[in-house]
Amino acid sequence: MLKDKAGNRLFRKMTVKVLFPDNIFPERTQVQHAGPKQGFGPEGVQAMLEQIADQLDTLYPWWDFTPIELKPEGRTTRWIFKFAGYRATPPASTQPIEDSTTLEPETPQSDSTTEAIEAAVGTTLQDVASQAKVLGEEHA
Repeated sequence: MLKDKAGNRLFRKMTVKVLFPDNIFPERTQVQHAGPKQGFGPEGVQAMLEQIADQLDTLYPWWDFTPIELKPEGRTTRWIFKFAGYRATPPASTQPIEDSTTLEPETPQSDSTTEAIEAAVGTTLQDVASQAKVLGEEHA
């Protein structure tokens, strides 16, 4: 059995199986091999699990997955990411959203959000209506 200097067991191979809800997709298995005379210790296993969890969050933001450790087979550590349920909202994006049409009330105390939205939607609809008129006159 491989061990590191601290006495932790090192695994030569790591397999992670991802189980999707209601068999929407076939199960996916990822296999990672350690380099020569190396192995996956507790930190390496944790890093790999976090990396796979990040990939799942990116690819499937509406689903929750739970990691489950299986009994190791020889020098192989085995894990399953099992579908745990649906999220009410996806995780917040780390990239800032740039929107040039953000409504900002002039005075927050006197202007309500509903009035600001109605004003913006009204002008937008008027702009669309005037553009449609111009296009109709060009084609006539």
